[in-house]
Amino acid sequence: ALVHVAMRHGTVLDTAGTATGSLFASYLDQRDLDASALDDGERQALASRAFRQRADEIRRVGLARAIDLTVRGARALAAPVFDDRGRIAIALTLIGFSPDFDAAWDGALATRMKLDAAELSRRLGGALR
Repeated sequence: ALVHVAMRHGTVLDTAGTATGSLFASYLDQRDLDASALDDGERQALASRAFRQRADEIRRVGLARAIDLTVRGARALAAPVFDDRGRIAIALTLIGFSPDFDAAWDGALATRMKLDAAELSRRLGGALR
């Protein structure tokens, strides 16, 4: 089935509600994370025990994943690319729709993304954490 989802340029999404946002939030230091939060509510959500546990998992796995968080049926995987100082520079993000999108941590998409992110990190002079 063909599914079309449109978001306007400039749409602001909850950081913890997207794979890309969660990925960045997991690798930013607390000062940068606090500065990037949209408001006190988001700042508190990102400081919560639940999000800290999710961030630990993201760093352990090396990917962020979002399933049905922002758009029902949408799935996303995001992999970090690091710069020469070991800081997250960009995220590679794939978005697809259930059930055709394999969002498994050890699936083919995740494996390929991790390899590509590692190669981009290497090209930027960075290394995987």
